[in-house]
Amino acid sequence: MLGELAIWPNPVRDQINIFSNAPADTRVILTLMDMQGRPIQNQTQILGPSAGQVELSASQLMSGIYLKLYSQIMEHLLH
Repeated sequence: MLGELAIWPNPVRDQINIFSNAPADTRVILTLMDMQGRPIQNQTQILGPSAGQVELSASQLMSGIYLKLYSQIMEHLLH
């Protein structure tokens, strides 16, 4: 469970900050998309108690409006 997300600042300048209050560390895929839905950037990150705040660089992005998509990676342990 990813919990609530906080993303700041808005508007973004050089860096995007992401924080989750997830009760357990969760591996997620962070996808930055343009307004046409085309992926611009993909990163796998850990969000949760031990990860703290995730910082993503935005310095190479052109001015515009972008969407951030979070996909949780489901990890199954086989015994």
